[in-house]
Amino acid sequence: MKKLLFLLTAFTTLFFITASTAYSIPCKQKAPVTKPPAPTLYEQLGGEPAVDAAVKGFYDKVLADDFQGC
Repeated sequence: MKKLLFLLTAFTTLFFITASTAYSIPCKQKAPVTKPPAPTLYEQLGGEPAVDAAVKGFYDKVLADDFQGC
């Protein structure tokens, strides 16, 4: 009888311990810290205004050239 009572007590204790940990409310985890994305090459060069200026300067030089061919 004592063995049965001991086993029942042990089983009940283990049941409540595992039940309380299995259904406990998880703590809120912090969101991982992420770095902002690195700027693209286009952004590093200055974006649309810089590219427009470079293209305009290129065309100005090409159109001003007097090259007549071979």
